[in-house]
Amino acid sequence: MVSHVWLVLLASFTLFLQIASTPSRSTHASAACTEDGEPSKSSNLKPIRFILAGDSTTAPPPTADHKTCGGGWGDAFLSHLLPATDSLGLNRGVCGSDSSQYREEHWADVLEIIKDDEDDFNRTFVTIAFGHNDQKHKVDADVMLKNLIHFVDSVRLAGAQPVLVTPLSRTSIFPDGHVGRNLRWARNITQTAGNLTHATVLDLTTASRHAYEAAGYKTTLTYRRSAGDSTHLSSVGAEAIGKVMCTLFRDAFSDYAEYFSC
Repeated sequence: MVSHVWLVLLASFTLFLQIASTPSRSTHASAACTEDGEPSKSSNLKPIRFILAGDSTTAPPPTADHKTCGGGWGDAFLSHLLPATDSLGLNRGVCGSDSSQYREEHWADVLEIIKDDEDDFNRTFVTIAFGHNDQKHKVDADVMLKNLIHFVDSVRLAGAQPVLVTPLSRTSIFPDGHVGRNLRWARNITQTAGNLTHATVLDLTTASRHAYEAAGYKTTLTYRRSAGDSTHLSSVGAEAIGKVMCTLFRDAFSDYAEYFSC
């Protein structure tokens, strides 16, 4: 009788060891757990915040009631923030705005936003992307450079992290797959501002051109908001460039890669 009890206990203990040594698995749909059933790091991260400053190539897409007029990468980029991190993204792209207009009419609002609930976030990033309307409105290169430097300095003074972004390349693609190298002057000014202020610069001009070339002629044409518009993005184009921007940011700020789905 005693030997029988010991056999039962031994079998039970062996089964316990087998169960304990088998890793538990969560479902792939669980946003709060890893594949091994452990709490994901993103669920324990303090939220970060993005404020996107720029023109219509950053701004949200048009709505049916025409309250927005853009066609930019901003919202699609922000969609890559993992929900589990509770991070926040604010798209403050303004249609038709060059760097001077934005500085005069909208920049104070950005600085006020930085101050709001600042302690709730691990870090606040402010992306700064201009060039299209500076070219269109013939803003002097020196003026644009001074504006960008002012943006960087004032963001830092407010306690946030400035991120300069070179302008989105136009979808000026030829049937052979070649993409025109436009806005190089604005790209150079943005990079100069980054060099002078030691700010991070994301080269979206080059990265978006490479994305168009990789996609090919027919697909790149679908990136346009309308057939004759090589500046603004359709929802398909925004999704593609939003992912490009996400990758650029993640690579530049690798310590924050866990906040993103790209």
